[in-house]
Amino acid sequence: MSRISSIAPWLIAVFLLYFLFRYYPLNEVLVAASYVNFYAFSAYILLYFCYRAIVDSWSIQRTLNHFGIQAGLSSILELRLASYLPMTLNAGVGQGAMIYLIKRRYKEPLAKVSSILLYVLIVDVYWVLTFAFLGSLLVGPEVVEHALLWWIRAVWIGASLLLLGLFWFWRLPLTDARIKWIKARHLFHTLHKASLADYFRVMLWRLPLHCATSTYLYFLALCFGTTIPFNKVVTLLPLTIAVEAIPITPAGIGTVQITAILLFQNQVSGGPIASGQVTGAEIILAMSLLFTFAMYILKLIPGLIFWRKAIL
Repeated sequence: MSRISSIAPWLIAVFLLYFLFRYYPLNEVLVAASYVNFYAFSAYILLYFCYRAIVDSWSIQRTLNHFGIQAGLSSILELRLASYLPMTLNAGVGQGAMIYLIKRRYKEPLAKVSSILLYVLIVDVYWVLTFAFLGSLLVGPEVVEHALLWWIRAVWIGASLLLLGLFWFWRLPLTDARIKWIKARHLFHTLHKASLADYFRVMLWRLPLHCATSTYLYFLALCFGTTIPFNKVVTLLPLTIAVEAIPITPAGIGTVQITAILLFQNQVSGGPIASGQVTGAEIILAMSLLFTFAMYILKLIPGLIFWRKAIL
C-alpha cells in the first residue's frame, strides 16, 4: 500500500501531462517554448528562486525569534534549502520536513515548532486570499466571465471574519470542556499567545515573499515576448498557487498547468500570439511547464546538497 501511495502522485502527473499533450500537441507546445528569451528567463528564475529562499528564511527566522526560538538567518536558510528536497514531492511534505529540521537543530519541542509554523501558514493563506481580493478590485467586468470576481471577494471576507474569530476564540472565557481541551493543546500555543500586533507584525514580515509569489507570472510572460495584465495576474495567480499546494501530484505537475490554461489563456497577448503562430493556451502551457521544471531543478539541487548536513 505504501508503494502504491508513493507512486500514485507520479502516475497522476503522467496521466495529466498525457491528457494535456493530447489536447495541445507536443510539437506545438515546443514551438511556443521556442519563443522564450533563454537568458532573460534564466536570469529571472534564478533571481526569483534566490529572493524567495532568502526572504522566506528571513521571515521564518524573525517569527521563530519572536516566539522564543533563537535562530540565526544563515542556519534557517540552510534548513529551508534542505527542506526543498522533500518539497519536490509536495509543499506540505516540505513544510513537515522544515518543522522536523528546526526541532532537531534547536532541540525544541515538536509541538512548539509546529505551532509557530502553523501560525505562519495561516498568515500565508490569508495573504494569498488578500492579494486575490486586491486584484479583484482592480479588474473590470471582463473577469466576471470566469465567475470568480465576486467569489474571490466573498472568500476574502469570509477568511477575514474567520481570522478575527480565531483571534478572539483564544481570548473568550469559554467553559465548555472540549474547548478547554483544544486551548490546552501545545500545537495551538502560538495562536493562543499571539496578539493582534503579532498578526500584523508577521504579516509584514511575510509580505515581501508574497509580493514575489503573487506576481511572478507577469514577469515570466515578458520572457516569452508576451504580456498578461498585472491586475489579472494578481487576481488569478493565487488560485494557481492554491492548486499547487493540493497534494495530488509532485510539485503540482499537471494540475498547475490545467489551472493556468483555464485562467490565463484568454489573458495573454502580444508577440507570437498576435502573429497567430501559437495560441494563448499553448504559450501558457509552455510557460508553466518551463517554470515548474526549472523551479523543480533549482529546489532539488540545493536540497540534495544541504539535506545531509541539516540532519547531522
